[in-house]
Amino acid sequence: MRTLLISVAVMLTGCATGNAVRTEPAPADTGQADAPPPTEDDADAKRVAELINTALANQRISINLEDAEFATALMSISLQSDVKIVIDPAVLTRLTNEDVRVNLQVDEIPIRSALNILLDFTGLTSKVKHGVLYITDPSRDSSEEADSASDSQAAKVIEAKLDNTQVSLNFNSTTLKAVMGFFRDVTGVNILISPRVFDLTPEKALRVTLDVEDVSMRDALSLVLEMTNLTYRIQDGVLIVTPIERK
Repeated sequence: MRTLLISVAVMLTGCATGNAVRTEPAPADTGQADAPPPTEDDADAKRVAELINTALANQRISINLEDAEFATALMSISLQSDVKIVIDPAVLTRLTNEDVRVNLQVDEIPIRSALNILLDFTGLTSKVKHGVLYITDPSRDSSEEADSASDSQAAKVIEAKLDNTQVSLNFNSTTLKAVMGFFRDVTGVNILISPRVFDLTPEKALRVTLDVEDVSMRDALSLVLEMTNLTYRIQDGVLIVTPIERK
């Protein structure tokens, strides 16, 4: 078994390392749970976890990916951060076999927000483990707690922009991706279309024809989503367009 390690910096020393993705052999399977590294005591582990969580919350990154592999998306995050990321080899194999692709365009959002978006779409989770951020399947490990207060504040900011921004639209069979790109440019709100939208909806049904003047961004968004039978949610400072869940 080999573990894919994406590493860009040594956080404890502040000494930068190479930014290349490399693989390292995992310990031999003895049939027992892995023991913590013998050189890292509880105090050190706690300090590393605090440093990683601080970096995730405070460092901001921009990502512009189209049809990228999942590992490439993680590399994009790691290259702009001080966080070591380790992918569970079983998870990496599954994503490779399923040919999971990432389309993501966001500007200046916390690392944690970008990471959570990727993990949400792939059904994965992360936690600080042995001095790294470990990406795995939730059935194999427990997920980290969300910062609900911060998320609520970010949602209020986005909702205010939707209410206070006036737009005029003249779309003629315009793709949903282009429409949301326009909304993103006008409002400054990071907008992401869930991959499930394209999986469940024919491309023709995602084209927008709409001509309106001086309406709020909220009304414009509602019109477009009603026409395409979609909805949205706000998560980690990003407005995510999703299919309407049927009960």
